[in-house]
Amino acid sequence: MIYKHLVLLLLVASLGACSSIDSLVGTNTSTANETQKMGKPKASEQETDSVITEVTPPSAELLLVQSLVSQSDLYQSSKRALSPNTKTKVVKALHEYDNGEFEQSEKSIKKVLATELNLNSAVYVLAGDIALANGKKVDAMAHYRTALKLNNYNAKAANRLAMQLREQGEFARAEKLYTQAINAQPSQAESYRNRAVLYDLYLDEKAKAYQDYKTYSALLKHSLETHENPDKNTVVANAKALSDIQLTSLKTNIKLVKRWLADVGRQVAALAIVEPNNSAGGN
Repeated sequence: MIYKHLVLLLLVASLGACSSIDSLVGTNTSTANETQKMGKPKASEQETDSVITEVTPPSAELLLVQSLVSQSDLYQSSKRALSPNTKTKVVKALHEYDNGEFEQSEKSIKKVLATELNLNSAVYVLAGDIALANGKKVDAMAHYRTALKLNNYNAKAANRLAMQLREQGEFARAEKLYTQAINAQPSQAESYRNRAVLYDLYLDEKAKAYQDYKTYSALLKHSLETHENPDKNTVVANAKALSDIQLTSLKTNIKLVKRWLADVGRQVAALAIVEPNNSAGGN
């Protein structure tokens, strides 16, 4: 359990260091008579009919993914673009951050915050990530809060702030923010993972954790399917090709969540047996 706890924390922590340029910027009677006139179908026609009737129905996981993707992504429909000049400066800070130049990226982003107008919420998420990389948690939380004030639907901002609150023991506020992120962007896998970790390791609500892990797993597996068979998987709109690093990370997370589901599933099953017995004993 300690090992799982450490792995989970490391994985969640890694999410906090992720930023991207993308975040910145629906047989009747006459038919029977006609069939009789036409005679018995040929063998090839019968085979075709057989194939049609034997189509496998969508899996529960695919139906879940379809349901989530069909919901509105409130952040994508509300985010505001930066001016070209401002975007250039923000991208510079982002590249410095991605390259591990945290002190320089902090100088660059501070200059942007001080001199540029009409900044969007994504800029403040980046500023928070940079502050966090430099060990400035208070500043990071302030930036994430500003991001949410600018756009309450920014799931990244809600997730980042929730993680910091969770570390401070403010579990109820963290849960609220994770749920806010899920409602804003229902098809974002990480929000379900983060809330599942909260339920699993901090609130001891195993049944809720199990459901969130299942959703997280379904979204991850579909991302992999979409990557491997792009022409056959069109559920995720505008799905982008994954880099080698992203693909490796995705496959690793799929293996991890499979273990978590098995572990939490056993605990949920055990609790289902124990609780009725306790209830019977009390009577």
